[in-house]
Amino acid sequence: MSKHKITSYFETNSAKKCRTSNTDGNAKKTMIEMQTQMPDTQIPTSTSSIEELSSSNQVSLVDSTDIGNFINETADDFTKSLIVKRSNIPASNFIFPFSTHIKKGKAEKRYLRVNHFEKYSWLEYSNIKHGLFCKTCVLFLTSSLGGMHKTQPLKTLVTEPLKKYAKLLGKDGALDVHNNTIYHKNKFDC
Repeated sequence: MSKHKITSYFETNSAKKCRTSNTDGNAKKTMIEMQTQMPDTQIPTSTSSIEELSSSNQVSLVDSTDIGNFINETADDFTKSLIVKRSNIPASNFIFPFSTHIKKGKAEKRYLRVNHFEKYSWLEYSNIKHGLFCKTCVLFLTSSLGGMHKTQPLKTLVTEPLKKYAKLLGKDGALDVHNNTIYHKNKFDC
């Protein structure tokens, strides 16, 4: 597989200027002409070849909009809109993580499941931070403090990933507790 950068497949503004400023009749090769002369093996033509390109050390769009990139950072409105509107349900090839817990002296695995994402549209998994976040709280956070008197630092699901999946649902479950917090409800109304 070729090690060309993806930007090499697109015409740049400088190439457009060269093409349009050339009036002497000796036409220089434009980016488009050079692309048509490239061997077919260098241009991605299938999903598998695109996946190979993205699996190399190149930055992908998925990583740049990972919710973990926006912890204590400000995102522009376009990025916020993109993240809020996209589906929070992981792809079909997503390997659901688990955490191990000791119960009655025996280690048990507790898995993150698709029904968690279906129940909570604000829930998103960060591949960068390897845990769960509330995407609305991360994106629209105005203060790092919460609670009744706004003195408690916001951590789980907001500034730190949730990585323990033993008690996610139920009255005392981490997801239900977060869903009922005042700061989350205020962010969700935005």
